[in-house]
Amino acid sequence: MSDTSWETEREVVSARLRENRERRGLLEEKTQEIRAELRDLLVRGSNVAVDVAEMARLAGISRDTAHRYLRETGQLSRRQRHAANKEEKDAQQIDYCPPD
Repeated sequence: MSDTSWETEREVVSARLRENRERRGLLEEKTQEIRAELRDLLVRGSNVAVDVAEMARLAGISRDTAHRYLRETGQLSRRQRHAANKEEKDAQQIDYCPPD
């Protein structure tokens, strides 16, 4: 390759790398928007007692991912809420001491 060819190729590669970086940046923004929408849908589904496994199946994600997204929003799944309520009730029964 001649020096001119090398320089031309270097310029083309450099320009394409910059374009690639810009496109990846746009995709990252879009990905974040889509993930935020997914989190919102998981929370909405959880609020109306849709099973996490069902939501995960419909969204094409793992149950672990669905639970992680719910935890990130401070939301517990229906089963987790039920377990927490049961633990709270059990603790209240243990704390109760009937009068002698």
